[in-house]
Amino acid sequence: MLPARGWEAYVADFRRVGERMGAVAPESLAFLRDIGLLDDATALTPEGSAYFEALFIKREDQASCSILAHALMNCPEAALLSQALAGVRSADRTVAETVLRSQGFGTGLTARSLASLLSLMRRAGLIGYNQRTGAINVLVSPADDPPARTMFVTPRTPYSNKLWLRKALGECEGQISWLDKHFMPVALDTLISAADANRLTSIRILSLLLPEHELASTRRAVADLTLELENRGIAFQWRTIDSRLCRDTHDRWIIADNIAWNVPNANAVFSGQHSEISRSDQRESLAALFETYWSQAVPMSIT
Repeated sequence: MLPARGWEAYVADFRRVGERMGAVAPESLAFLRDIGLLDDATALTPEGSAYFEALFIKREDQASCSILAHALMNCPEAALLSQALAGVRSADRTVAETVLRSQGFGTGLTARSLASLLSLMRRAGLIGYNQRTGAINVLVSPADDPPARTMFVTPRTPYSNKLWLRKALGECEGQISWLDKHFMPVALDTLISAADANRLTSIRILSLLLPEHELASTRRAVADLTLELENRGIAFQWRTIDSRLCRDTHDRWIIADNIAWNVPNANAVFSGQHSEISRSDQRESLAALFETYWSQAVPMSIT
């Protein structure tokens, strides 16, 4: 959601909520909930409480900016600009608009809403932004930070696209279950970077059986990966399922004991198609669905 007003107006309403002063503007509630400072019951979230205390009680500018910057990563448009424009020479307001529209965020995008977003990102210390010239300079390094709730795959960021996928895998604990009907062998490389036996016990891949999977090079890669992961103490399995048994499922997911991600197909990540990797709130339901499919699937032959 793009901000519809200046941040000062949101802050005033946020303060009213924190001080229990009564009703606030609906547009403020929607945006403050969107970035995680308020919950659905219009109460301060833990992050909202920390921001309220830093901003209004302790008056710690640096701490409040840090909390706001973290909250803004829940705003997909802010996360996208931080990721796509990091290190870009001569980035400006026009380039920012192009990035947002190309990724599907054109609805409701106006000069005013874009300016409000950029001003808010500047306030949080995410970017340098010159309102007169429109010049933008990203001040954070998304590659070094914990993964945002949404990480964007774009043709402009072919290296980072793979990094986002590794970051998503790196957040997983326990058992990783990856459902991608068109899983491609090239994505096996991303599993090694996440294969830490201090955090993971097993990795399972579930896909359709594709011609690429029956190549000798693929079977050799799977056999090598299986052996190396077993030597680390991590079990690895790849099963395939008949398309008729999962015809109603079109999304792809990475599901772990602690988190679930909605992901594009592996080819979209490695070819840089416009897509996104985003956290899912349906981990338990997705895990149950995966188990149903897994029980109907057959192990891939690697001999």
